[in-house]
Amino acid sequence: MVTLTGARGLIGSAVARQVDCSPLLGDVRQVTAADLHGTTVLIHTAFKSIDTDGTGFDVNVEATRALIDAAQAAGVKRVIMTSSVGVYGHHPHVDADESTPLAPDTPVSRSRAACDAMLLDSDLDAIILRTRFVIGQGDKAVIPRIHHAVSRSPVWVDGGRARLSLVWVDDLARVVQHAVTADRPEHPVLHVTDGSPVSFKQLATEVCHELGGRLPRLSVPLACLYLPIRAWERIRGIDPETSSSSISSIRLTLAAQHQSFRSDRLTAWLPNLVFTPRAEALAQSAAWYRAQITAP
Repeated sequence: MVTLTGARGLIGSAVARQVDCSPLLGDVRQVTAADLHGTTVLIHTAFKSIDTDGTGFDVNVEATRALIDAAQAAGVKRVIMTSSVGVYGHHPHVDADESTPLAPDTPVSRSRAACDAMLLDSDLDAIILRTRFVIGQGDKAVIPRIHHAVSRSPVWVDGGRARLSLVWVDDLARVVQHAVTADRPEHPVLHVTDGSPVSFKQLATEVCHELGGRLPRLSVPLACLYLPIRAWERIRGIDPETSSSSISSIRLTLAAQHQSFRSDRLTAWLPNLVFTPRAEALAQSAAWYRAQITAP
């Protein structure tokens, strides 16, 4: 039996559509071995990724610790856990691989690094899938924010040259599906991207082509925007990760600095895996995105 946490989330809901599995209901922090009785593979996607109340670290770590303890007691054979390249820190990354040193710099990224370490230190057969930007049905953070930013801004930041690694959530779910039955990979930590980093400008152009919106005509250096925004956050005591503002220093740097990651380990492990072209993924998700950007 395959058991899934986070079945209502962006990634978990896509996995539920792809994989024959049973959702684990209730507070994951309260899970016991009895809840995992008969489970051979556990897929863990239930993480708090937006920490608006300061509980993200504790919630993520407590839930993952409880799951690991319950899984070991229940005799679970394999745990597949989704993670984030945020564990490397929110600074530029150019074609970074899985050997990149960990440098988490926010409560959520520190929690993800801690969860990864706990699973790797356990006796379980662990597969950890790290992503950067996940798009598709259920995405309320990436494409909607890009559309909002570029369609309401007169300028590109640094010309929109930053290269970003993405993956369509349905493709990520297919990777999880393969991970359920595939032989154990040589390395338990793998990046999952579509293998085709795209510039922010190109991605924004494709997004506006699908969803409408006017593109910027001018460009300004990142420092001209970042420094005053970060100074304002510090003066006001604002955590950029939890800020309710439409723009924060972290969101700005993620969009304006290179965030590209290699996925050679993944392709070596699953050589027959084919990723959906980005334009096709955006087209298939366009109706869902239109509903999000037009919602009151």
